[in-house]
Amino acid sequence: SNKSMSHPHPSKSTDEENKEEEEEELKYIRVIPKDNQNRLVFVNDAASCMCVHTKFLALGTLHGKIYIMDFHGHVSQSFSPHSTIINELSIDATGDFIASCSTDGKVVINSISSNLEPIEFISSSIINSVAIDPEYSRKNTKRCVWGGKSGQLIMNIPTFLGLSTKNQILHSGEGPISVVKWRGSLIAWINDKSIKIFDTISNQRITTIEIKETPQPDMIFRYHLSWADDHTLIVGYGSTVQIGRVKERASSQPGLPNVYGEFWGFKTEYTISGICPFETQLAILAYNGKGQNPELWLVNYENVDLLIEELPLEGVEKCDSSHFRLDHYLGDKESFFILSPKDIVGVRRCDIEERLNWLLEHKKYEQALKTAQEHEKYLKSDILVEIGEKYITYLMETKDYVEAAKLCTHVVKRDSTLWQKWIFEFLHARQIKHLIHSIPTSNPLLEKSVYRTVLETTLKNDREEFKKIIELWPSNIYNREELIKHVEQERMSNPDTNLTEALIKLYTDEHLVEKALDLILRSKKGDPFKLIGKEGQLTFNVIRYKVLDLISFDTENALQLLVNKTDVISPDIVQKQLETKPEINYQYMHKLFMKDPTLIPPSLNTVQVKLYAEYNPEFLLQFLRQAIKLDLKETLKICQEFEKKTVDPEKKEHIYKALVHILSFMGQNKDALLLLVKNLKDIKEAIEFVQMQNDEELWEELIVQSTKNKETISQLLEHVGSHMDPVKIIKRIPEKVEISGLRDRLIKIISDFNLQMSLREGCNMILQSDCVALIDRLIRGQKIGHLVEGFTFCSTCGNTVVPPSEPTAAVIFFCNHAYHLKCLRPNSSAASSTSSGAGGPAGHSANSAMTNSSRAAGGSSLNPKSLSASSYQSTPEPQKSPSDDRLW
Repeated sequence: SNKSMSHPHPSKSTDEENKEEEEEELKYIRVIPKDNQNRLVFVNDAASCMCVHTKFLALGTLHGKIYIMDFHGHVSQSFSPHSTIINELSIDATGDFIASCSTDGKVVINSISSNLEPIEFISSSIINSVAIDPEYSRKNTKRCVWGGKSGQLIMNIPTFLGLSTKNQILHSGEGPISVVKWRGSLIAWINDKSIKIFDTISNQRITTIEIKETPQPDMIFRYHLSWADDHTLIVGYGSTVQIGRVKERASSQPGLPNVYGEFWGFKTEYTISGICPFETQLAILAYNGKGQNPELWLVNYENVDLLIEELPLEGVEKCDSSHFRLDHYLGDKESFFILSPKDIVGVRRCDIEERLNWLLEHKKYEQALKTAQEHEKYLKSDILVEIGEKYITYLMETKDYVEAAKLCTHVVKRDSTLWQKWIFEFLHARQIKHLIHSIPTSNPLLEKSVYRTVLETTLKNDREEFKKIIELWPSNIYNREELIKHVEQERMSNPDTNLTEALIKLYTDEHLVEKALDLILRSKKGDPFKLIGKEGQLTFNVIRYKVLDLISFDTENALQLLVNKTDVISPDIVQKQLETKPEINYQYMHKLFMKDPTLIPPSLNTVQVKLYAEYNPEFLLQFLRQAIKLDLKETLKICQEFEKKTVDPEKKEHIYKALVHILSFMGQNKDALLLLVKNLKDIKEAIEFVQMQNDEELWEELIVQSTKNKETISQLLEHVGSHMDPVKIIKRIPEKVEISGLRDRLIKIISDFNLQMSLREGCNMILQSDCVALIDRLIRGQKIGHLVEGFTFCSTCGNTVVPPSEPTAAVIFFCNHAYHLKCLRPNSSAASSTSSGAGGPAGHSANSAMTNSSRAAGGSSLNPKSLSASSYQSTPEPQKSPSDDRLW
């Protein structure tokens, strides 16, 4: 039920008021709002002091009452321990006990969490301040310290048995004590002369710092103490701020405590009505004069102003600087409370949601989104999207569509529903061109109808953008068939390069290869080779009759493709289309020939001859040698025609060589020889040509034609070598013809003749040596023994050769036929008995075997594989083993 306080921006001049309102950094909450029934506390009474705990807030009044309330102003308990104004309250760390002091001279300790009886300490003078031991509820010592107008700082301590307490004076003699604060083991207090810190562990005062400013007679101010942490004390009074730091000594010194205090400070330009730590800064309540609202200053510890805010508190008309209080709970630097007699205000840093709300209310969407992203882990999951959508809406309202489109990617992320929502928002605004490149095509994948609508809209409004999107988007996210129809209709009504390229892409994706390739070749757009490489066989029906269109894209790639695909696009079809482009036709035919001469069909041989004769005669002879089914007469005619037209000597030479080849194949050797001698003047080639033909008439013709010219005579003498008798040539040379280098030529002829004779003699010697060696090897082979086994039969009589039934000789041939010697003799009875039969097992007659044997014995030159034989004269063996069935 708490309500935020409305308050003006801090101290603005007229010029500043015209500037843009700055973001709120602090949140002000009135603890007891005006419509709260507990507001009656301030109707019949007024607040004089307060103390803050993490669980509750304690309020002391002018009438001596204490109210315990939550931070929403709901009173849970109340006490009436005093009869007059309460000067100070102090709560222990657990929040179980509260100590109060009053002008009536009493110190009272009440239990908040139980019904224990209050403990009272009575003094004869006014008590200005009290501090309860932070560990009061946990320890048995139950200590409390207070000070006032008497100038004494008194601590109650338990007696020996702990049954009662007694008062111990910690300090006196320097005038009234204004404030006492207890933190951990340290007690700090202040009077008009100094600031002192007492250590309850060592029971020693550890530091004393003189007051830098004393109140003037016409000045009214209070002293303020606040512990920032266990070792840092903040002091404020008048216009002075002092900060003390308790430190441990580097080394212990006799008579001195182990800790000491260091102070530093600065002066302010205002009167201090309260001070406490806030985060890493100082919160100072500045008094501006009687009847005026105080100001809240946030400064750092070097007095650099960070924030100044005017506080519109209730009932400040009659207040001076001593009527305001500023307090916080010890250990909590995130918030604090400001007290006036008629009001209590809580102050804290604006949380992230409050900051975001303020930024959104003031249409600072960019800053709100940035802040939300920085604190995303502390927010609900949908807050960031909500802020982002508000920002997108604002950008579209201000017609900043570019930024709105950029923001969609970061805000919408992977939410398909939101993507579809904002896509249609941009479509409605006719600004889809700004968002189209950010639309996701996967993760998330939207409905096909969304992509189709975007594409159709772009098709009508921006054809170039449409082409780009078709190239970028995967084709499976929309209905290609429907889109192709739309594009075809649009292109038919108004042809356009962008639509042509987009349609090629759509045809390709839809595998309408023939349409795609046909459109590429007709429009000269796209890359046909990429499509051919991807689709292969499907494209060849189109290419087959559009060779020139394909070549116009890239001659080299097109020709290479046609050469590689002769199995599907025959050379006849290609050549027919290239007839009007003879040079390209030559390149194609030449590539075919270089890859494989058999790829050129016989029907194109004549075409190839013409092309080579015109563009590259160097390859003409090579083609003629490898061509199949060549029409010699037509080829001869073509070469003769080009020979007459050709002026270039080098080209003409290649044509002559081709003519020589053709004439020789046609049997017109003399005409071929005349070309070699007269036109080419290549006697060496002519000699080789005649030698290859092996025709005496050609030799004679060569001599006749060569001796007609002294240059050819010289060449003939140089190259004739051993091909013909040099004397015959020399005799035919006309008299008195001057031949260049004749002496050298004759010397060479004689030298070649001597070399030839020497080679012949050497060859004869080698031949004789080889004959002797071969004859010797033949004889040695014939003398080698031959294995005869027990199952070897005579080819005439059929009986076993060994062991013989009677003493006789055996004849063994290299063809493995065996005979008894008597079976080979015509006059032997065995021979007579077998010669009349069909022959032995091998089919040899005795007479023929006998003839062979007699020839071998006579050393006649017969077949060595079957005519060499060995004879064996057997003798009986008296002690032959039964198993010994083999003899040599």
